[in-house]
Amino acid sequence: MSDPQARERLEQADQTFRKRAYAEAIPAYEQALERARAARDRSTEAEALAQLARMYSLTERLEEGRVWLQQAGEVADPALPLGWTRYLGVRGIYERESGDQRRALATFVEMYDYALSHEVPQRGIDAAHHAAIVAPPAEQLAWARKGIAAAEQAQDEGWLAVLWNNLGASHEDAGRWADAAQAYAEAKRYHYRTGSDRAKLAADWALGRASLRAGELALAQELLPDVLTRAQAWREREPEQKEAREWVGFGACALGELRVREGRASEGLELLREGRALLVAAGVESWWPAFLADLDPVIERAAAAD
Repeated sequence: MSDPQARERLEQADQTFRKRAYAEAIPAYEQALERARAARDRSTEAEALAQLARMYSLTERLEEGRVWLQQAGEVADPALPLGWTRYLGVRGIYERESGDQRRALATFVEMYDYALSHEVPQRGIDAAHHAAIVAPPAEQLAWARKGIAAAEQAQDEGWLAVLWNNLGASHEDAGRWADAAQAYAEAKRYHYRTGSDRAKLAADWALGRASLRAGELALAQELLPDVLTRAQAWREREPEQKEAREWVGFGACALGELRVREGRASEGLELLREGRALLVAAGVESWWPAFLADLDPVIERAAAAD
C-alpha cells in the first residue's frame, strides 16, 4: 500500500537528484526509505533503495552502491510497477557501469516492455533512453526513435529535449553532421521550453558545432560567438565553478574552429589552444577522450593554415 508521506519524501529526493545535487540527495532518499519501511510501503521502499544505489554510482562509490542495489532487488516486486521499474533501471545502469553492455541492454528492454504493458510510460521513456546508450550502433537510432515516440505520446517536453539530443549525438558519432544538426535543432527547441540556462547553452553549442561541421556556416556564426560570451559571463559570476570553466573551453574550441573556417586562422588557433588547455585542466582526457581525439587534428590543421 502506497504511503503519501513516503511518496512525498521520495519526490523531494527526486527533485534534488534532478538538480544534480547527488550528495545531498543521499540523505533525502534515506528519509524516504525510513518512512516507507515504517509504513510498509514496499514499492516506495524499492524505489528509495534503488535510487540510493544510483546516487552512490554517480558519486563514484560504485561498490558501496551495490549493497543498496542488492537490497532493492530483494524488496522490488513485479506486481508493483513503480518499484519494479525503478529497480530495473538502476540494475541496468550498474550492469552498464560494470562493462556488461549486453546484459544492460537486456535489462533496459525488459524495463521498456514492462513499463508499456503496465501503464507507466515515463519509465518506458527512461528505459528507451538507456537502451539507446548501450545498444549496438545499428540499433541505437531505433531505440532513440522509440523513446521520442513514447515521449511525444506522453507530451513530456523535458524528455523530448534529452532524447532529441541523444539522437543528435548518435548521428554525430557516425559523422552524419547534417542529421545531427537537425536533431539538435529539435533538442534546442525543447530545451528552451523546459531547460536551465546551462541546458540552453549546451543546446546552442551542440547545434552550432554540428551546423559548422555540416557546412551551415550562417547558423554557426549566429550561435557560437554568443555561446562563448555566455560561458565567459558564467565563469565571471562563478569563478570557482568547474563546469563554467569547462564551457568556456567548449565555447572557445567551437568558435576557434569556426574562425579557421572563415579564413581567420591565427585568431582561430589561439581560441582552439585556449579551449583545449581549459578542457585538459578539467580532465577531459578521462571523461570525454573522443572529444580530444577529434579536436587535436583540428588544431593541427589550423596551425598549418596559420
